Amino acid sequence: DVDLECLAALEEQMFENSVAAGVAGNQQWGLDAGSHMDRWNPYSGLSSQWNHKD
Repeated sequence: DVDLECLAALEEQMFENSVAAGVAGNQQWGLDAGSHMDRWNPYSGLSSQWNHKD
């Protein structure tokens, strides 16, 4: 399914930890608005493939 593949690629770009994302990009999603409801962490449970450790 093309839509599913596109969404998966978008999620990886949004949530990956990498040099390409940079210091300002790593784990920054949502921080501009403060803590999420019930301290929800959008980065918990992500694929280990998205942590490039570079």
